[in-house]
Amino acid sequence: MTDVLKPSRSLVSMITGSLVAAVCGVVQTFLIPRLLTVHDYGYWRAFLLYAGYAGLLPLGMVDGALLLWSNNTNGSRPDRKILGRSLRFLVLEQLALLVVALLLLLLRPSTHVWIGIAFAFATYALFFNLLGLTLVFLQARGRFTQVALGGSLPGALFVVLLALLALMHHVTVNDLLAAYLAAWTVTAAVLLAQAFRVPDANAGTSHASVSSWRLGLACLTTGWPVVLTNTSFGLM
Repeated sequence: MTDVLKPSRSLVSMITGSLVAAVCGVVQTFLIPRLLTVHDYGYWRAFLLYAGYAGLLPLGMVDGALLLWSNNTNGSRPDRKILGRSLRFLVLEQLALLVVALLLLLLRPSTHVWIGIAFAFATYALFFNLLGLTLVFLQARGRFTQVALGGSLPGALFVVLLALLALMHHVTVNDLLAAYLAAWTVTAAVLLAQAFRVPDANAGTSHASVSSWRLGLACLTTGWPVVLTNTSFGLM
C-alpha cells in the first residue's frame, strides 16, 4: 500500500521532514561562521549564491515532469522505465551544460579556489537535479515518506559531518564543500535506490517505446514556462 492511501501518515512524514530541514538550516546558520575564517566564509557564501541557481540548469525539465507525472486523470502513473530514461536525458543535458561552463572558466585566469568552487557547483547541480527528478517521481507514485526523507536528509547529513569535522581539526572551506557534496550525493543515491524499488503499478502502460529524447523534450517544453516565470518573479 502506498503512502497516498494513508493521508495521516503522509502528512506526518511531510511535517516531520520540513521540521528537520528547518532545524538543520538554523544549526548551519549559527555553526558555520564559528568554524570558518572570515576569508573562507566569504567563499562559502559565494558558493551558496551560485548553488541557488542550480535548479535553472535543467531548463524546466524537473518542473515539466512534475506537471506531466502528477496528472493521473487517466489512471496512468510514471514507472521505473520512464524514470530511468528521463534520468538519462537529464544527466546528458546537465553534463553538456556543465562541461561548457567549466571550459569557459578554465579559458580565463582563475584562482584554484574559484576553480574548486566551480567544480563543486557542477557536482552539486548534477546531484541536486537528479534528486529533484527522483522526488517528483516518488511524489507522483504517492511515496511521501521518501519525499520527506529527500527534503530533510541532505541537511541532517551535512550537520552531522560538520560536527565530526569540528571535532577532528580546523575546518576549511574545502572541508565544508566536500561535506556538502557528500551529503547531497548520499541522499541522491539513497532516494534513487528507493525509487527503483517502487513496483510498477500499471502493467502494460510503461511507454517502453518512448525514447529518452522524447521524454526529456516533453518535460522541457512543458516546464520551461514555469522556470521562466519563477526567474522573472525572482528578478523583480
